[in-house]
Amino acid sequence: MKKIQTSSFIFVTAKLHFMQKIITFFTMLAFATSLAAQKDISAAAGSNCGKIKIGMTEKQVRAILGNDLQTTTYKEEMMAYWYHNRTIRIDSITQFVLGFDKCLELSDSLNRYWPVFKIFLLNGRINCIIVTAYLDDSLLVKRVLLDKKLRFNDDKEKCVQYFGTSYINTPYPGYEEYVYYKNGVQLIFDEGALRTFKIFKPNLNFLKRIASRAAIISAEFKAIDKEKGGFDWPD
Repeated sequence: MKKIQTSSFIFVTAKLHFMQKIITFFTMLAFATSLAAQKDISAAAGSNCGKIKIGMTEKQVRAILGNDLQTTTYKEEMMAYWYHNRTIRIDSITQFVLGFDKCLELSDSLNRYWPVFKIFLLNGRINCIIVTAYLDDSLLVKRVLLDKKLRFNDDKEKCVQYFGTSYINTPYPGYEEYVYYKNGVQLIFDEGALRTFKIFKPNLNFLKRIASRAAIISAEFKAIDKEKGGFDWPD
């Protein structure tokens, strides 16, 4: 009887020990999974946000993100700005300065995993990416790391200290927008904190491009205004 009890005790002890190992294993696995889920999303000026890169085709984008993307045209994007503010300086907004023929907007479900707001394509390839902190998931926002140095909600002084003072300040009501066209990034500040940035290919001729496209973009915007029955624009 004593031998049976001893054997049972050994069996139970071994079983408990085995169960403890199983629990420890799954606890460590859950922890590792959690760490992986919290891994930084690396973005680089002039290059990429995660796997989404400047120069990619739409097919490559969809292979990464799937098809839960809303597609809009150049005119539809301009019209959205008109609805928001019909007197805005549309000719200084980066994506219109660069030019595009298609825009892909990520769905709310995609924005649970990706901090990308919109992707602009010209001749079938990405030429501008908007990355934003205006998301429902605050943990996702905290994971975004720009140039291995800056994060959303960093103050303007820290950002300028890193990128320098060689930028142009483009007007947009309620925000400060610094375009570092030599670096290929535009930083957008809300009350002095970094809240959005745009990535594009560095362009040393950006100022000339603004000058050459200003009249064209303004005319396109005014045409929408007249189409929608807006008031006459001043000369």
